[in-house]
Amino acid sequence: MVFLQSELFRPMEEAFRSGTLAMSDEAVRAGQALGGAWGDDPLNWGLIIASALFFAFNLPNLYRIFPHLAKSFSRWRWHFTIEASLQLARTRDWIAILCIAPCCLVLSRYRIVDMDLFRHVGEAWRTLAVLGLLLAWYLVRSLVYMLLETRFVNPGTFQVARRSERNFFIILTFVLLATVGILYAFGSPDETARRVLYIVIGVVYTVFLVIKGEILGSVCNPLTTFLYLCGLELIPAGILITACLCL
Repeated sequence: MVFLQSELFRPMEEAFRSGTLAMSDEAVRAGQALGGAWGDDPLNWGLIIASALFFAFNLPNLYRIFPHLAKSFSRWRWHFTIEASLQLARTRDWIAILCIAPCCLVLSRYRIVDMDLFRHVGEAWRTLAVLGLLLAWYLVRSLVYMLLETRFVNPGTFQVARRSERNFFIILTFVLLATVGILYAFGSPDETARRVLYIVIGVVYTVFLVIKGEILGSVCNPLTTFLYLCGLELIPAGILITACLCL
């Protein structure tokens, strides 16, 4: 009987052994290495510090322009108000230029804009590669604007619609920075942060299309407005997305 009990009931140290995790942690280590490689690059850190200093020196301009940007986010007529004021338009243009670097940093860090070609440049030059891609896309859109502007019935309204993208670009940049700050504070993984940032960009871009459509629709019929939106925004955006997926 004693022999059977000793065979059937093993000591606790032998019965309950510590387990091991069989799942590979390669994906976790790869994500940590990616974040470290990007964060360790002196170019990225230099751009981060420079952007922070530029925004610190331009706090009065930010304070002056932000109430108008907030109104333009939901009121299409307010874009005409900004363009009618030379001082507001110049301040807006300067802030939009300052937003280029931080926006590209966010897009680079979380691979929002990514291509297989970027793998050949390495993490050290990824931010500049993103900047180059967006600059090329902007030049293509500018060419489309130049071709369609001569056919528009009201050149003044067309210019307001075109420059409205600068207002939304500033709004998008600060919303992205605020979102990244919140996600970083909660320790969200890169994949989760990337999905959230995609949603943020999609929401802001959708509002932008609605507002721009209302600006163009103030002098055009609905069909013409839709065709202009396709030529000016939807087709170039589709080209950018296709390039990121295929190249």
